[in-house]
Amino acid sequence: VADKGDVPWLFHALAARALGCVAIESGIGHLAATSGCPVLTICGPTKIAQWRAATPRSWTADAREFGSRRLADVPAATVIERADEIIAYMDRMAPPAAFAAMALPTPLTRTG
Repeated sequence: VADKGDVPWLFHALAARALGCVAIESGIGHLAATSGCPVLTICGPTKIAQWRAATPRSWTADAREFGSRRLADVPAATVIERADEIIAYMDRMAPPAAFAAMALPTPLTRTG
């Protein structure tokens, strides 16, 4: 990346091609959501209903489900389970437009 200002644009482009994004409650999840990428947000002290990524493709793993307000108290098994839900969801969907529009390389052929 030539300029630090390019990093958000690069991330946005990558997220548009990603199967999903797992993020803590931060701007990264919101940035991924703007590209249409499914987002799993791991939440601690904030109110997820108020601050989750504004996308219909949103999953959460909230520490409050486990009697805590600490991110570290969200079990890894729960994060993996919800990530698996994203994968299953994406398996049912048609390929994203970004993938469909990507030209596949053609094999080289020898003529003559």
